[in-house]
Amino acid sequence: MPASARLAGPVIILCALRGFTSTQDATQRRATSRARAGCKFVSSRFLATIALVAASTVSTHAQTNWTGTFSSNWFLSGNLDAGSPRLTTDGNINTVTPNSTTVASPGAEARNLSIGPNETGMLTIQTGGTLADSFATVGNLPGGQGTVTVTGAGSDWTNAGSVVVGGLGMGTLTIQDGGTVNSGGGSVGLSVGSIGTVTVTGADSSWINGPSNGLNIGSFGTGTLVIANGGKVINIAVNTANIGNGAGSLGTVMVTGAGSTWSNIDGVNIGNRGTGTLTIADGGLVTGPVVIATNAGSIGTLNIGAGAGDPAAAPGALTAPSIAFGAGAGTRRPPVSKPPKTKPRNLGAALASVVTKAIGSGRRLRNPKSGTRAMPAIEGCA
Repeated sequence: MPASARLAGPVIILCALRGFTSTQDATQRRATSRARAGCKFVSSRFLATIALVAASTVSTHAQTNWTGTFSSNWFLSGNLDAGSPRLTTDGNINTVTPNSTTVASPGAEARNLSIGPNETGMLTIQTGGTLADSFATVGNLPGGQGTVTVTGAGSDWTNAGSVVVGGLGMGTLTIQDGGTVNSGGGSVGLSVGSIGTVTVTGADSSWINGPSNGLNIGSFGTGTLVIANGGKVINIAVNTANIGNGAGSLGTVMVTGAGSTWSNIDGVNIGNRGTGTLTIADGGLVTGPVVIATNAGSIGTLNIGAGAGDPAAAPGALTAPSIAFGAGAGTRRPPVSKPPKTKPRNLGAALASVVTKAIGSGRRLRNPKSGTRAMPAIEGCA
């Protein structure tokens, strides 16, 4: 490969990734932005796509591909065509035959890692295994189906940069039973036609995102985040999180069960320019400022308890310094209740009725204003 072609790869990747992460897919800057000095003006949707394609097809670094020839053990060099990856080596997991991939010990690492780039890839991190990389995609290109499971106490997947779940394909990430994931930024359902799903379930299971880049659930595609049974997602990014970020996107977040928590230090847009739904039920907790249907053309729904048409559910809790409706179509369920309207009381008629009854019974009355026991003067009864 000519040197000039090899050098083009990382330049595209860096500009593109900065564009779609640190500027929140650039949609809040009218769908175009200068990613960094020296980068050209490019539609944010194309920036994201370029990043994914470039990450899979062009690299100046060594690359190794999972074969699973002998077992599922990541650390067995014979299971990869160029040996186990290191922090200077890109890794592709694009087959589950004859064996899928398992990290069951500490110390696995890679530079850029792609699970299911354009075929089927499956990665399990378990029994205290750890994996560290610079950037990762799960279900990167059209036709790609990637699945990652991080399970068990001590099991950890750390991404120094962003993790994309559903780039142009289908991606699934499950964090369970005390497993942890850390990322500099996160996009679930990045591009048009993509489908991304993240589930964080069980006490001590967590996904910590930030602080360098944002968090989008349904960036330009379809994204779903479920936090259940005491799982936690902690977003410390300096950018506002988005559910349904770009026009045409669909984002859904469910926080359900006691101890389940989603915290956003800079808040969340429910429907930024797309369609977003946040449901907090059965004791789940969400913290941070909230804007519903942020921009014109967006649709945002906040459900405290069950959503419309869903089975009945107890409410969760939203702790927010502010809740605002933007320029789009926003809905809050249940709606904010207003004090009931009451008819003005006819005190004269009411008092006359009481006095009439008192006269008939021979009782003395307490003046409601003075508190003294004296018969109030009623016109016509002096």
